[in-house]
Amino acid sequence: MAGKLDVKKEILNVLVVAGTSLMFFALAFALYFGLFATFETFANREGSYRFVGPLRVGYGLVLCGLCAILYRTRAPEPFKAAALAAALGTSWIGFGVQLHERSGIFLIIAFASGLGVVAVLARSRRRWYHFLAPALAAAAAVAYL
Repeated sequence: MAGKLDVKKEILNVLVVAGTSLMFFALAFALYFGLFATFETFANREGSYRFVGPLRVGYGLVLCGLCAILYRTRAPEPFKAAALAAALGTSWIGFGVQLHERSGIFLIIAFASGLGVVAVLARSRRRWYHFLAPALAAAAAVAYL
């Protein structure tokens, strides 16, 4: 039966997306911590920590770029959605921390990028659980910030 929704499979997909995105968030945080420690050793002149802002924002943008590349591969769809949640959430957290004194600008960036992601997902006719990724990213950003 073409077009029939297999509810058990869809619930499993949601659980895979949610669980895998949590693992990806943990991995992204661990990798960021490693990069931070490395930069702190080599780039922290006189305790200025000037490298933190570009590292934080750049790291989130690099993850989003890697996620865009992942979406062009034949990786499993729930895996792609989980990676999108982690990349988008990490990016939003980076921007949110960097712009903590300008929360209005951060909200504009987060809303515009989230809307852009939803538009691209809709245009590319992705399965519905891909749309869970921006919601998971927003939840992570709200929890962190």
